[in-house]
Amino acid sequence: MRRAPLVLLLGLGACADVPADVSPLMTPAVSDAPVESGVDAQAWLAEARGVRAAIEGEGGEMERSGDAPDRARELADDLAEAADWKRACDTSVDPETGDTTYEATPQDGTPMPYGLFEIGDVSEREALVALICSFGAYQGSYALVHVDGDRADVVRAPVVGMDGRPMETADGRFATPDWSLLADGTFTTLALARGLGDCGRLTRYALVAPDSAAVREVRERDCGEVRHDLPPPTAWPLLFSAD
Repeated sequence: MRRAPLVLLLGLGACADVPADVSPLMTPAVSDAPVESGVDAQAWLAEARGVRAAIEGEGGEMERSGDAPDRARELADDLAEAADWKRACDTSVDPETGDTTYEATPQDGTPMPYGLFEIGDVSEREALVALICSFGAYQGSYALVHVDGDRADVVRAPVVGMDGRPMETADGRFATPDWSLLADGTFTTLALARGLGDCGRLTRYALVAPDSAAVREVRERDCGEVRHDLPPPTAWPLLFSAD
């Protein structure tokens, strides 16, 4: 499946062996209450898929008109009414202390990619939508919204600390998502520590509720000598495993 651009990860800790005293996996509290909004989640998803096809060069008249990016941002605003993904974008978490800071992004003058999205399809009626929060030189950060049936929920997961272990604090911002494991209810994110792509952190998550993901695995390679003969991130040193 198509992958979104990559997210910059600063201040990575050094690689380490898997801790012998791995604590039970911590997941954020979730709600089973119906989601009340004026947005028809399935109608939204159907149109969003068409807009993405146009952006990717497969969208017929919309592609030719060049209106797809503007319509994508309008759809992103509509989705914010059903699931407040913008608040997730504007909330940062300190990976050392777990402290959270909220600072609203001005609605005017936001960077061009803000609100554009990628879609990871689970089934005809279910998908994960990755909305761009911010974008740097070669990668960005994302809020994830889980659309399933009539629901549209912002996904949150435990913050991964500097030591590679999940913390009690939940976060709604993610590094670059990869959807290739969605058929199994899991997805990965990759955060690079430099543009060369030879170091950074790979995190594997499992969806455990409509608005919650659990950390299943964390792999990391520290930045040192530049090498071009490295294994893929899925084979980087393991810091944490809940399996």
